[in-house]
Amino acid sequence: MSARNTYVRPMSGWYRRNPHFLAYMLRELTAVFLAGYAGVLLAGVIALTRGPDAYAAFREFLSSPLSVGLHVLIFIAALYNAYTWFKVSPKAMPPIVLAGRRIPDRVIVGSQLVACVLVFVAMLLLAGMS
Repeated sequence: MSARNTYVRPMSGWYRRNPHFLAYMLRELTAVFLAGYAGVLLAGVIALTRGPDAYAAFREFLSSPLSVGLHVLIFIAALYNAYTWFKVSPKAMPPIVLAGRRIPDRVIVGSQLVACVLVFVAMLLLAGMS
């Protein structure tokens, strides 16, 4: 009896063949940057618990050009991640019907973006007051 050869579909570069798959992979990649930033925040809390000298060293590290560049990269990744999740939300939620008409996806996404910007501005104002 001969062994049967099964077909194995090649998997290399599958996400580059379709722009939707590429956008999905980029969104998932941004989650790695956000997890890295959570690690930075955790390191800050740990430095804070170790005393003023450790926290001062941590703040000095945050002001280095490498840290500033990483924060800019993480901020861009966070913006992309938030925007793509806002675009997905109308497809993931049940339809909202108002006065017998379904609310369009662009209205839902736009209202989420406006709310996000308003919360961001409010946080900046609160941070500026303290």
